[in-house]
Amino acid sequence: QPMKASAHHLLEGIAKASITQAFGSPILWQKLAEAALTKGQSFPQVERLFLAGCATPPGVAEALKKVFPHAHIQIPYGATEALPLTQLDAESLIHAQTYPTHPGTYLGKALPGVTFTILPLDSDNNTPLPWETVGEVAVSGPIVSPAYDHLIEATHKVKFKDPQGRLWHRMGDVGVLDTTGGLWFLGRAIECVKNGPLTWYPDPCETVFLKHPLVKRAALIGLGPKHQQTPAIVIQPKDKAYLKNKAAKESLESALLTLARSHPATETIKTIFFRSTFPVDVRHNAKIHRLALAKEYTHKR
Repeated sequence: QPMKASAHHLLEGIAKASITQAFGSPILWQKLAEAALTKGQSFPQVERLFLAGCATPPGVAEALKKVFPHAHIQIPYGATEALPLTQLDAESLIHAQTYPTHPGTYLGKALPGVTFTILPLDSDNNTPLPWETVGEVAVSGPIVSPAYDHLIEATHKVKFKDPQGRLWHRMGDVGVLDTTGGLWFLGRAIECVKNGPLTWYPDPCETVFLKHPLVKRAALIGLGPKHQQTPAIVIQPKDKAYLKNKAAKESLESALLTLARSHPATETIKTIFFRSTFPVDVRHNAKIHRLALAKEYTHKR
């Protein structure tokens, strides 16, 4: 539960022990960066930082560059079944967000020996889609595990061999491959919101709201039955005072709805919920349990 860790104690430990390398989830590094910037601290002796557990927001990378000015910030992508797949540095992540039509969060290019392809979503069809088409990310290479131990059905669901005999693993992530071979992350396939032919992807939608200076975290959820969902966004403000002051909360909600209307990915989102914390995975505190949130707010409607 890294979010319960003391930023003061961790930063103190980094300084006193002359730490040169460290690993943590993006949400933990965000906490440390915010604490250090508030106190005007920097740690020039740190040489390398690793961020993993979920997609890293560019704003976190920018903050870390200020706090750890000499550190090489590395952001690998992968899963327990296939790791590592890409290796991205903070500069490349930040630069990628300047692309005028970027579809999500940039993850980088495949490491040597690793091959990506994009497959149709919600389908057993293993025919690769054209570049710059949204679909499920699949990977092949020597780092892909061959099977789940004694779980034949689970193995068959996400692993397959192509006509050349190469083993592929479906990642469960929605992504796009650009024409340079760069991979972009749009969210987990199971957490996409769907209503007939329309689909809202978590990462592009949440990124819009995260641009607001008062927003700490955002989560896209779908209200209602599967494939007939209404998109909504759950917001965790940086200052909990906005949850207690009705006028302040209404003002923030109005600003966020205006922001939503200015972006194609979010222009149809008209419902916002506010809460002080999000349900997250225990290990990294990075992966938001969006389906749990969707169930909760659907029942409250």
